[in-house]
Amino acid sequence: VLCEKSGTVWITTYDGLNRVNISQKPFKKYLFGNIAFIVKGINNKVWINRPKGSDKLDPMTGKIIHYDFIEEDYEILKEDEKGNLWIAKRKGGLFKRDKQGKITNYFSSDGKIFRSAVDVIYITSDNVIWVGTNVDGLYYVNPSTRKLIKVKIPSNNINDIYEDSFGLLWVGTSMRGLYSYDRKLDLVKSYTFDLNNPSSISGQSVLDIHEDKNRTLWFSTNTGLNKFNRSTGMFTHFTEKDGLPSDAVFTVLEDD
Repeated sequence: VLCEKSGTVWITTYDGLNRVNISQKPFKKYLFGNIAFIVKGINNKVWINRPKGSDKLDPMTGKIIHYDFIEEDYEILKEDEKGNLWIAKRKGGLFKRDKQGKITNYFSSDGKIFRSAVDVIYITSDNVIWVGTNVDGLYYVNPSTRKLIKVKIPSNNINDIYEDSFGLLWVGTSMRGLYSYDRKLDLVKSYTFDLNNPSSISGQSVLDIHEDKNRTLWFSTNTGLNKFNRSTGMFTHFTEKDGLPSDAVFTVLEDD
């Protein structure tokens, strides 16, 4: 599900893609067959992942352009401000497809093709490409060398990456909680669950990160939703006891 501030909600199913505007009544259905995920691109376009290639949809006109640009299924796709598509394959690897259709490979620090399985591609406000992997940790792309540079954080399983309004990078992991990374100071700070500290983050698996319009950070975990106080470094927890349908919170979205 992808929600936009305009009120438009995109819903993927095994039979296709549906669009509904919560301020209006009718659904609009786009029949594509099996769809894995959708991603909002630049200029309000929507990218739709299919078993072979992708479709770019213009919601205003309904026009669809299909792209057969990769030989294997992939899991992650992200569009940067220049219109380049960053693509991660299911079996590992990072590629870029420019607007002319040229595919560029990216490499590990040893000069070999980057083969790590990618779970997250994130683009920060300065257009730096960040990559979170399943077993090899956090990287960023050096555009001049086409190499991925590893950031030393004490976890290799990256679930989510998020840049806040202060330029601080937040990294959610599968087993070691949460990390903040100050890129200017090259400083990593850890936030982990502590049974003896009720104000620590509630879980070791951080699934999603969101900053609301008041600059408050929210963290979804496998054991509740967490609200972060920047001044104190303390977390407030919300669980089933507070009315959530489940302690496992997969994502956070903010309404108007």
